[in-house]
Amino acid sequence: MSLILALGSNSSGQLGLSHLDDVSHPTPARLLHQSFEDDHPISIAAGGNHTLILYKSGAVFAAGSNAFCCCGLRADVERSETFERVMLDDGKGALIDRFKCVAATWEASFFITRDDVIYVAGRGLKGELGLGEGWSETVSAPKAMAKFPPEGASIEKIASCMGHVVVLLSSGELWGWGASRKGQLGPSLEGAAVVPEPVKMKDFSKLEVMDVACGRDFTVLGAKLNRGLEIVLAGKSRWLSDWKPGVLSDISTSLTACWSSVYLLTSESKVLGFGRGDRGQLPPADLPPLAQVASGSEHCLGLTRDGRVLAWGWGEHGNCGVEVDEHGVTTDSFSRMMFDMEPGWSVSMVGAGCATSFIVIRKPPELAA
Repeated sequence: MSLILALGSNSSGQLGLSHLDDVSHPTPARLLHQSFEDDHPISIAAGGNHTLILYKSGAVFAAGSNAFCCCGLRADVERSETFERVMLDDGKGALIDRFKCVAATWEASFFITRDDVIYVAGRGLKGELGLGEGWSETVSAPKAMAKFPPEGASIEKIASCMGHVVVLLSSGELWGWGASRKGQLGPSLEGAAVVPEPVKMKDFSKLEVMDVACGRDFTVLGAKLNRGLEIVLAGKSRWLSDWKPGVLSDISTSLTACWSSVYLLTSESKVLGFGRGDRGQLPPADLPPLAQVASGSEHCLGLTRDGRVLAWGWGEHGNCGVEVDEHGVTTDSFSRMMFDMEPGWSVSMVGAGCATSFIVIRKPPELAA
C-alpha cells in the first residue's frame, strides 16, 4: 500500500490534490483507479504543468494540464486535478495500460511500452516530440514513434528536460532529439539547432555510457572508464562553464540534474553538486548521508539513510516546504519536510518537477492486511 504526498506549484492541478492552489506542506494526492494493493510508484516525471507517475506494475497515472493531450488522457479533458490512469489506444482496437518508463518535456510526455514502442503526446516547438519534420503537436491523441528504437535494441533509460530528449539503448548507443543549438545532443549536432527525430549521438559512440541526465541546455553522462566513472558534459550552460568534469573512482555514482546544475550521488551517500547556486541549489554543507536525490527545476529533494526527507534550493511555490526565507530560498542549509505517518509506514522514494515535490510513503503488504 502506498500514498503520494505532494507540495509546490499547482496552478494546473499537477499535484493531483483536487484543487489548483499551491501548497507548502506535504499533502496526500488523490489517485483514481489504483489496481493493486502492493503496487507502488517507482518513477515520477514532470513537465511544466503536468506530472506522470509510473508504478511497479507498469500502470501510469497523470495529473495537470492535458493541453495537446500531453497527459495521455482523453482529448476532451482540459486538465485533471487528480491522478488519472493513462490508457492509450494502439490504433488497432486495443488499449495499452502498462509501460516500462516515462519521461516529459515542458509540454509533452513519452510513454514507453514493455515492447519498446514510444508513444508521444503533447506539443514541442523545438523538435522534442521526435516525430519528424512538421510535427509540433499531437492534438487529439498520442502518436507512436516509427522506426525507433532500431531493430534488436531496447530502451534502457530515457532522460529529458525542457526541450530535448536522450535515450540510452541496450546496445550502449545514445540517441537524442529536440533542441541542439547549444550542443546538448553533442558538438556535431550544434549546427542543426533543432533535431526533429531520433539521431545517433555519434560524438559519444566510444564511451561505455552507464547513466544520463538532462538539464535545460545540457546533457550529462556517466561512462565507465577502467574502474572509474567518467563524467562527460555536452552543451553550453553559463552556470556550468567553469565546471571541469573528471573521472570518479566510485563506479556506482548516479547522476541527476536541475535546469542549471548537476548532482552526483556516490555509493557513500555523499552528494556532489555543480552549477547554479544563487538560490540555494547546490548541496548544503550540513547535508546528512542520502539514499536518494531527486532534482526539479531549481530545487532538490533528498531521502536520508534514516528515512527523513529534506529539500534545498528555490522553493518559491512552496516546493521546499516552510523552512525558507522570504524569497522561498533555503539559503545555507536545508528544509525539513514535516508530515505524519502511522506506525509501519516509511518513505520509499522522492520525486521533483517544475517547482513541485513528491514523497511516496509505503506500508508493507503484511502490515496492510
